[in-house]
Amino acid sequence: MNENDLIEIKNLRVSFPLDEGTVQALDGIDLSIPKGKVIGIVGESGCGKSITARSILQIIPPPGKIDQGEILLRTKLGSMNDDEHIIDLAKLKPDSDLLRQIRWGEISMVFQEPMTSFSAYHSLGDQIMEALLMHKDVSKEEARQAAIEMLDRVGIPNAAVRLNQFPHEFSGGMRQRAMIGMALICNPSMLIADEPTTSLDVTIQAQMLDLMKDLRRDFGSSIMFITHNLGVIAQIADEVSIMYLGKIVEQGTTMDIFHDQKHPYTSSLVEAIPKISDARKKRLTTIRGSVPSPFERPSGCPFHNRCPKMMPGVCDVKVPTPIDFGNGHKAACLLYE
Repeated sequence: MNENDLIEIKNLRVSFPLDEGTVQALDGIDLSIPKGKVIGIVGESGCGKSITARSILQIIPPPGKIDQGEILLRTKLGSMNDDEHIIDLAKLKPDSDLLRQIRWGEISMVFQEPMTSFSAYHSLGDQIMEALLMHKDVSKEEARQAAIEMLDRVGIPNAAVRLNQFPHEFSGGMRQRAMIGMALICNPSMLIADEPTTSLDVTIQAQMLDLMKDLRRDFGSSIMFITHNLGVIAQIADEVSIMYLGKIVEQGTTMDIFHDQKHPYTSSLVEAIPKISDARKKRLTTIRGSVPSPFERPSGCPFHNRCPKMMPGVCDVKVPTPIDFGNGHKAACLLYE
């Protein structure tokens, strides 16, 4: 594990045994998350982005389970002499005390829909304070003051009053701000943001991205930013990993992904972004077909049945392995073998 990496995921495989058959949600994921960097995870729905994030925190919905792989975290938690050491999160039991400390104390998460992430029966303040009281040695009054300061920091006006209100009394954008504040209240080393701007209008999206940039600068946290919107990734990410059907098909810097794509899937995603310079009556570029059913995974390259550069007898037979193009830019495509 590189000394600059906070988390390193090695050959992670996650499956869901169902009555209809076994779904291979993640099929050998390799991913590094450096300290203080924003890593974008991009792909269509059903490609395994959220399951990758949930695997880190061991909150995969049942009957999902980790079959293989390592999730290495560099942390001081669990150390006898307060030195950094490496913990394999994949080997911890989901209800272990150490993993409970890591959740929210070391790694926190902003979920897709903040309305369902908060309890409707408790005030916003009680829920934010609970996260701090469980992980830090503070009094209830100190936790309340910290919660007020955090809500004020994420842009919620009149925080001392709104702390006593319930989630349904907040707009979608304000709930998302509160969710980010709750995630950062313990000053974690890493924030997982699972499509935090999907349900927001573009003005609020821009505000949320500016907020996350400011908080990253102030707290120095790493961010794993999951989205299907490449436009959002261009504004916030340092590095990007493109996922397709449970695999990472390309990864590199944001500049690599937008200006030097190697995998046809990445190129198709970039070409599908609407451009202001396009003619008014020009049809939007689309990717033909859809992500295959997990019960009918194609042989060979998982993208071959939608790929404009598919080579018969090659792409539908052979499984591609990642090829290194230098400077951390990798792509799993048979065009380069």
